[in-house]
Amino acid sequence: MNDYELLKEIIPDDSRFLLEYAEYLPRKNLSLIERWKALSRGEQLIFKEAQELYLKAIFYHKRFDFKNSFLYLNKCFNKLKSIKFYQDLIKEKFIDEEDYKDLLKNIYFYFGDYYLFYEKDLNKAIFYFKKYMEIEDEYSKLYELREYLEENKILKNDFSDLKLFYLNLMNLYKLGKFLDVVKLERRMEDSVLVVSQKIKDEYKKILELAGDAYINLGSFFNAKEAYFKALKLKPDDIVILKKIEEIKDWLNEKDIEKISFALDKLRKNRDIRLNKKLNKRTHRFQLPLVFDGENYNFDIYFDSVNKKSSPLISIFLNNKIMAEFYMPEKKQTVYLKFQTKIGKNILEISIKNNIGSIILKEIKIYK
Repeated sequence: MNDYELLKEIIPDDSRFLLEYAEYLPRKNLSLIERWKALSRGEQLIFKEAQELYLKAIFYHKRFDFKNSFLYLNKCFNKLKSIKFYQDLIKEKFIDEEDYKDLLKNIYFYFGDYYLFYEKDLNKAIFYFKKYMEIEDEYSKLYELREYLEENKILKNDFSDLKLFYLNLMNLYKLGKFLDVVKLERRMEDSVLVVSQKIKDEYKKILELAGDAYINLGSFFNAKEAYFKALKLKPDDIVILKKIEEIKDWLNEKDIEKISFALDKLRKNRDIRLNKKLNKRTHRFQLPLVFDGENYNFDIYFDSVNKKSSPLISIFLNNKIMAEFYMPEKKQTVYLKFQTKIGKNILEISIKNNIGSIILKEIKIYK
């Protein structure tokens, strides 16, 4: 039996001990594979803990104890957000990502319910109901949500509150009622004569949703019109630009040139000079980036301040682990390729073992 097997025999199968073991290994420059295995099992146990917390939240909710229900929902949510999916580094499945999404969407629903009934905060309730619908695809669940929203007089067919109107259209769209979406959107355009700054964002989202509905109805010319109206309200919206690009066969040459120019500007190679020092005190750096959902190469340049130490560098994209390595050299460049998501992405680089200091010199991003 080697030392790692002996340690695994001693360490209890408990998330706290496994995470402590995973933190101990890089402090001694020990095996990263063993660290990833411990973190993967630890995250699996954290997910089980989150499931148990969710059941407790539902228990309290059924007894109309909304305060305690929300308390356990928050604990459950924080557990989920702490999971970085280290299983991806060892190519083993400890957590089913569909189960993860199911739990997350249920939390969003009950967050919305809490803010609606207990806090009386309609804006936050709407925010979480939208988050729920972004994940939920099952027709029966979406229909149940519609009944729930109608019962609580949340859905609106008028334009007095565009947030509620958008929520209505989003639910109709997810239910496949595309004709209803475009009919209501047309009524909105006929009724709202001035798009003020206050309603600009929701108005744009409604136009974009109408464009999506037209696509599903096979009406590409109308989709183009809706998307361009939305784009006028936010000219650099990568999501809308991508959607217009996908129907370029229905665009004239001038429009194709305009969209290509805007997308090329967003897709251009990036050379980001940082000279950011990371150490025990400032151990994490986050960089927001906008992408089009395609694969990009990331060349990341590091300098080590202390030659004698080997800091452990962890790289995350959108809260998921992408790479982790010791940095033994004075200078080091890592070459990575990431699948991005459309819109805002968060790149995070951190030192995990608090050994020495590094300088994050530069990041080059290209296709």
